[in-house]
Amino acid sequence: MDLFGPAATPVEQPKVGRVPETATAKATQAENSPIRPSVPKFRIALDAGHGGWDEGTIGRRGLMEKDLALDIVARLGKLLEDRIGADVIYTRRDDTYIPLEKRAEIANLSQVDFFVSIHANYSDLPSARGIETYYANSYSSVNARTPGTDATVQNVNWNNVDIKEKAVESRRLAAKVQKSLYGKLISENSGLRDRGVKKASYVVLTGTTMPAILTEVSFMSSPEDEKSLKRAAYRQRIAEALYKGISRYASDSHRVTMASASGKSSGR
Repeated sequence: MDLFGPAATPVEQPKVGRVPETATAKATQAENSPIRPSVPKFRIALDAGHGGWDEGTIGRRGLMEKDLALDIVARLGKLLEDRIGADVIYTRRDDTYIPLEKRAEIANLSQVDFFVSIHANYSDLPSARGIETYYANSYSSVNARTPGTDATVQNVNWNNVDIKEKAVESRRLAAKVQKSLYGKLISENSGLRDRGVKKASYVVLTGTTMPAILTEVSFMSSPEDEKSLKRAAYRQRIAEALYKGISRYASDSHRVTMASASGKSSGR
């Protein structure tokens, strides 16, 4: 299904002998949460693409995008909650269809710090592979809604939103996630392409008031990728990569904010 809505406006280890069990455990723990001390408490909206009657793309072996996205989001949410205590808001927790504008509204009303939507790509060419992440530098006007939008969805007041700042931060988040995803998956996918960070007017990106991204974790249309995506271990690998990118963005953003505050003029 097309996600576009109407056009948007404007220890060190011992050198000899076996590594002690306790040292191994500590090393593993450190690897799983390397940046926990510097990551501030934040609230994030996780959006599993499609759902219900909207199956999304379907792989040649029958894997549905809606199921894949929901599983990865559940894994990612658990990592964010367990490792850094993030407050996670889910646009859907089961196989339910949620209108695009409603997903954006959930994030807006929950006042999350940023929004991440998970999807899988498709191409008529089975050879097409890779990862890409999107952000928007525009916003949805009051009248720019997809047909059949729930009339209860509230209009967004953009007067208090710095669109330029949102776009800048969205791109920064997209870059962190894209780099982490590709770096984590290329190690066992020699033919995987880094398709980069791109701009797009997806409703879930133009309708959210906070930094927002949409990432295509792989191509469902690639037989090789679909085979990997069916494996729980591979999905967990994707969730780990997403977690790493998001956590680094949150950590860096915190440092940037602190640096900006300390650099303000005292008026003297």
